[in-house]
Amino acid sequence: MCNGFNTELAKAAEALGKICIERGIMIGSAESCTGGMIAEACTAISGSSSWLRGSIVAYDPAIKQKLLGVPEATIQEMGVVSKETAIAMAEGATRALDCAGAVSTTGYAGPTGGDANNPCGTVYMAAAYCGTVIYERHIFLGTRHEVRVQAALSAIKLLTSLIQNSK
Repeated sequence: MCNGFNTELAKAAEALGKICIERGIMIGSAESCTGGMIAEACTAISGSSSWLRGSIVAYDPAIKQKLLGVPEATIQEMGVVSKETAIAMAEGATRALDCAGAVSTTGYAGPTGGDANNPCGTVYMAAAYCGTVIYERHIFLGTRHEVRVQAALSAIKLLTSLIQNSK
């Protein structure tokens, strides 16, 4: 299962890179539960420095606040694993990395964590591009690694879709 996802992850990163090159834009990521996997998939591509500005792995809530500007109130009221936090992370990454677009992930990769509303495998992701922000909520199944790979893949596809559908 992971090998198929890894191949798909590489193809998704290549597609993202291609559209970034076509548009002449730089992108970035803000990762929590994926721990840099999005950046890893992108930097595995030769020449990615022409379209990838960087990535911030913001695992701790204090880092989300300090480096990405996620409001403390958002984390306190909505939770660190929430659409609001994912959105603030993506928007914060565009500012912190000075790029046109960014994607973020925050979730419970398992096997521990989560609650009745957001069980293990729940991942919120957001993509920001030129002032537009979209988000998705997923509940992935599998091992911790499989959840993380699926989240990275979905996040890359989310940002790619947002860029493709923007004018």
